[in-house]
Amino acid sequence: MFNWLKRQLGIYQPSFVICFTSKDWREIHELLRQHSAKNQESGGLLLGQKKKTAPNKESIFITGFYSYKALGARASAVSLSIPPNKMDKFYQQCQKLESSLVGDIHTHPAGVEQSDTDRQHPMNPKSDSKHVALILPNFARGNPSTSRTGVYRLMGKKNRTFLRHTIPKHIRKYHLNISSHHQSAGIIT
Repeated sequence: MFNWLKRQLGIYQPSFVICFTSKDWREIHELLRQHSAKNQESGGLLLGQKKKTAPNKESIFITGFYSYKALGARASAVSLSIPPNKMDKFYQQCQKLESSLVGDIHTHPAGVEQSDTDRQHPMNPKSDSKHVALILPNFARGNPSTSRTGVYRLMGKKNRTFLRHTIPKHIRKYHLNISSHHQSAGIIT
């Protein structure tokens, strides 16, 4: 009830915020739109750094993007798969940029709800990772609006089931910060 009241009064404070530069947000959106040109899903892994910015708040600064295409992903209209041996290349890039895997972003044909595949096979299945997952609708066609972006957070694993937190549509905008206040990402296409 208290969180509902805070949202109504405009003082909702999210527990985490994903921070992109406006340039990177537009470039990643455009790249995913191009990669989805044949009506197939596209996406990539987000490199970044997590920083505690308040007692109950974490900011996730996106410092790099590595497309699934660069990892040799196989895509269809409804799914993506990455050959396991290709992930080594990605982890080398993480070390080079002194960043870690903090999330993923991918497109869907229509809405932004997680599919069964998204729920059962997260891109970073480590139980302690608090991985974020972003979903862009309509194969990233149209305006790269934060309110049209699905926002999810993997919260760990219990009894071999991944626990996740779905951010409701009316507060998604509080969890995505698009600005020019940190270093631009290295985008690997």
